Amino acid sequence: MSTDYREQRFEVELCEHLAANGWLYSPNDRGYDKARALWPEDVFGWLADTQPDELAKVVKAGDTNEARQRGQVLDRVRKALDTPHDHGGGTINALRNGVVHLNARFRLAEFRPESTLNEQTVERYAKVRLRVVRQVRYSQGNTNATDLVCS
Repeated sequence: MSTDYREQRFEVELCEHLAANGWLYSPNDRGYDKARALWPEDVFGWLADTQPDELAKVVKAGDTNEARQRGQVLDRVRKALDTPHDHGGGTINALRNGVVHLNARFRLAEFRPESTLNEQTVERYAKVRLRVVRQVRYSQGNTNATDLVCS
């Protein structure tokens, strides 16, 4: 049995297990924004599900500029992720503190609540999007791929 075949079986088994336990599973990288290294569907799905009023401040649904407005939100998230940690950026800071874009403040995650007393926190936590993806072609310059990406 070839190594590639065993690796593929392992990837599929792992992805199917995660999908059975609440993760979104994508067998390919369709929808991945290589330039920003983000899944726009997940970013906007999370924001629409948990912070629709904040999202409406900067993205006007049906507006002729909606695509540009969405791109600006994604660019702002990417900038927060790219900013060095010691300057208030990076993944951990963005997840803990969210990002501000124009007049909107977006939380990018909801951590597991210590209790169920706050229903809104519990509801937001239930809407967290975790995705596992096979064969993500991450470069704009070649077709190299990462076997599995969890985001």
